[in-house]
Amino acid sequence: MDGYRALTAWIESAWKELKELKELKDLDGSDAGRRDFCLDAVSDILETGRLTQDDAERAVERLVTVALSDEGHQVRESALHAVCTASARYLLPYRVVEPLAAGADGFEPLLLEYVLGVLGATHDQAALPVVERFLRHPRPDVRKEAADAVRELDGCRERSRLRAAAATGGRAGVSPVSLRVLPSRTRDCDPGRAARADPRTGPSEEQS
Repeated sequence: MDGYRALTAWIESAWKELKELKELKDLDGSDAGRRDFCLDAVSDILETGRLTQDDAERAVERLVTVALSDEGHQVRESALHAVCTASARYLLPYRVVEPLAAGADGFEPLLLEYVLGVLGATHDQAALPVVERFLRHPRPDVRKEAADAVRELDGCRERSRLRAAAATGGRAGVSPVSLRVLPSRTRDCDPGRAARADPRTGPSEEQS
């Protein structure tokens, strides 16, 4: 099995185990305790940046579904952490994470911080009205994350404007240096996420 096929097999194994553990929880009400670690395994794969754009987007779509599910806080946080990790390695189209924008008001403040970071990372102006709503949130951490996301989206809009001006000659004096004056912020994919030991025994064992 080549390296890429091994990666996709590992991620599919994580999805399969996550589904089985969810079914077990629904059946007897027990908390299997490993569902979030399956999601951490998916996050680890996304962090390598080795998936194709299409495969990464498909993984993110599934993670978004988990984040919007009736799962507990810890599992949904793991899903959002993985989406945030993906957004640092891939430029995710807004359409892939738009369900998070639509459901943003339903997230607890900590999870909302992840959502705002992901929306800012899309570099899509369609995310701006959603993000701006949270500039007046009662929680200062959420307001800060919203402000960071707004700055990132505004910065991307300005860079696009400068590039367009340089390409068309519509603005004298625009140079490659000036196109770098608005760097994207470094996203924090771990807003308050508690450190955990990693007792994975599922998909991660398959890698070893």
